[in-house]
Amino acid sequence: MMLDARVLGVTVGCCWGTFVFLVGLVSRLTNSNPKIIPLFAKVYIGYKNTVPGSLIGAAWGFIDGVISGMLAAWLYNRIIF
Repeated sequence: MMLDARVLGVTVGCCWGTFVFLVGLVSRLTNSNPKIIPLFAKVYIGYKNTVPGSLIGAAWGFIDGVISGMLAAWLYNRIIF
């Protein structure tokens, strides 16, 4: 069975964008600073543990997830079929 690259891309994008958003939001609400926040800030321009920064990170995470999911589906389809 072949994977639909668009569907997998959007699914991974939604999951990763939500994760990045929740990490920033939970970090802000609990006044903690986990070690992953500076890492995300280096990868995603504008990401901070604030609500606007978390939304920016969610957008970057969604784009990153879509590209990664589509690439994974494309590689899977090329290797298996």
